[in-house]
Amino acid sequence: MQITIGAAPLAVTSLGRYVETGNKGTHTLSIYRASDGALISATTLNLATAQRDSTGYAYASLPAPVTLPAGEIYYIVSGETVGGDTWEGTNNNFPTLTHSAVASIQGAIYRKGTTWISGNSAANQSYVPVSFQYTGQ
Repeated sequence: MQITIGAAPLAVTSLGRYVETGNKGTHTLSIYRASDGALISATTLNLATAQRDSTGYAYASLPAPVTLPAGEIYYIVSGETVGGDTWEGTNNNFPTLTHSAVASIQGAIYRKGTTWISGNSAANQSYVPVSFQYTGQ
């Protein structure tokens, strides 16, 4: 998903992915800076052993917290494999995500090779529902 950080910097501590029934793969969850495509941080989440929270997401801690400046745009993504775990945002049927004032969701994003492509989605939608945990604010 493509997000814009709210009015204050945000210290992201972990990244998460929604766990569909039967998901058991390992996924690289990453934060990229939209302005130049730079990888900011990444972590690995093994859905076979991860514990889901009450909203259905499982999280993995980042190697170190990452502070994202106010007003900046980032991509939070999950690495997926063809024929691997299922997700909700297929065939332009995007799940609607909720968010707080710490960041807004512009819509779905994916990468083909080295090019980032905006999905055919509306605000608050994503291919693979991803999330993040943070401190502050």
